[in-house]
Amino acid sequence: MSLRSILKTLRRWIDAIKSWFGIVQGARRGYARRRTRVVRAIVRRNELQQMVDDLQKKIDSLHAEAELTLQCGSHAQHAQLLKEKQGYEISFQVIQASLEKAALLVEAIKRDIQRDQDDILRRRK
Repeated sequence: MSLRSILKTLRRWIDAIKSWFGIVQGARRGYARRRTRVVRAIVRRNELQQMVDDLQKKIDSLHAEAELTLQCGSHAQHAQLLKEKQGYEISFQVIQASLEKAALLVEAIKRDIQRDQDDILRRRK
């Protein structure tokens, strides 16, 4: 075996090692991006959940207030409170749908992160 063929073989090995390290580095960068993305998605989901909870409290409060005004005989104020309640219910439905989408996004990103972790561990072996 000549020195030239040994050097060629060494270069191929070095290139293979560099390629492998490049793949691992890329996987780690993707993993880091996904972790950042999942943190943002979780924060957004939590914000939407808080908004849904606040709107539900407001709707319940308006409903109770409307019932009280009806018992007191104030039909005009009762109608006004019900109309206001309907507006909040529409907002509630829109935000609830956004919350469901955000929850699905969080779960999808978590699955991607788990897959990345599995790939990194598999490549280490």
